[in-house]
Order: sequence, then structure tokens, then C-alpha cells
Amino acid sequence: MRLVIGLLPFTAMVAGAAPDIVHLIFGPTFLPAAPLLAMKLLSIGCLIPLAFLVLGEFSTKEIAWARALLHR
Repeated sequence: MRLVIGLLPFTAMVAGAAPDIVHLIFGPTFLPAAPLLAMKLLSIGCLIPLAFLVLGEFSTKEIAWARALLHR
């Protein structure tokens, strides 16, 4: 889990460089899409630790609350 949380600053750096990445890969025409890429990268960076937490709960014996969340 520490490794996953340690990756969050790198996710933030890549999200901050989103305009440069968009310009490099797609060209200047797609620069208005850079904020969308930054938001997507940050949301993915926040969902990865959540996924590891859920996996940790599923790997234990006490998973009743996780099953209740999935069956809503």
C-alpha cells in the first residue's frame, strides 16, 4: 500500500505535464483536451489505491460489507 501511495506524486506530476504530453503526442490542435487528460490521470491515480484496499478486504474473511456494496 505504501508503494501505491508513493506513486500518487508521480501521477500528479504527469497530470501537471498534461499539456506538454498532449502537444507532443497529438499536436497543438488537441491542446484544449489537456485539462481532461489531467483530470482523468488524477482520478485514475486515486482509484488505484481504492482498488488495492478493496482487494485487501476481499482477501480477508470479513467481506460482508464489500458484498453489501456490490449488491446494491
